[in-house]
Amino acid sequence: MKSMLAILALVFLAGCGAQQQLVTAAPEKTEIVVLGPTLVGTTISIGGSFKTTVRREDLVAYRMGVLGAADKDDERLERVAVTVDPGTHRVRVVRGGTVLFDETLYIGRGQVREVRLQ
Repeated sequence: MKSMLAILALVFLAGCGAQQQLVTAAPEKTEIVVLGPTLVGTTISIGGSFKTTVRREDLVAYRMGVLGAADKDDERLERVAVTVDPGTHRVRVVRGGTVLFDETLYIGRGQVREVRLQ
């Protein structure tokens, strides 16, 4: 009986002394992605903290999936990605004095919201 208890105690304690692993995930990006046929020259403002006129070097390349483009129309659009803090943001897009988009969006942590322009 004592040997049985000793074996159970040994098995129990061996489980407590197992090697521990620390797993770290990549930080989640919270982004607003603006998509449109022509974004160069367009002014994008997000809240009172971000405002830019889009230049060719600001454009982000289309990321194709494993099986290719899911939507060929999306592949042709220009895109700009802006990292923001989670919360409510007023997004305003203007080109040549014409307001193309002006809405307040809520963006949760790690969420990516797309703004599609015609």
